[in-house]
Amino acid sequence: MYGSEESLKVVFECAQQFCEPMPVYQQLADIYAKSKKTKVPSTGCICLDRCGDPVFCRRFRAFVTFVQEAEGLYKTMVKRFRQNKAVRLSYGTFLLQQGQSDGATVLLQRALKSLPTKARRCLIV
Repeated sequence: MYGSEESLKVVFECAQQFCEPMPVYQQLADIYAKSKKTKVPSTGCICLDRCGDPVFCRRFRAFVTFVQEAEGLYKTMVKRFRQNKAVRLSYGTFLLQQGQSDGATVLLQRALKSLPTKARRCLIV
């Protein structure tokens, strides 16, 4: 990705003010989910280049993947847009693509409890 975290945050907040917030959240979450890159922490650690084995590296725990950021964004969307079935559907799809079928099952159960009856039918079918 291009730019810094600060510039992304500024653009994201500006887009929320001038556009509908739900599609803005959705697009950013999709961008994060499609990116398979690892985000380097602000300390500038280049440990992956030095040791070459991220599994046994001590500093590897500081790295955050964009997939983890997408999951955090989806959780925020579920809290903020509780009555929107599209948010839960896209989050469930994301969880299934990541191989987290247990998480998708829990999300579906919560959605069935919190969404109106008409929206529940769309999720089940």
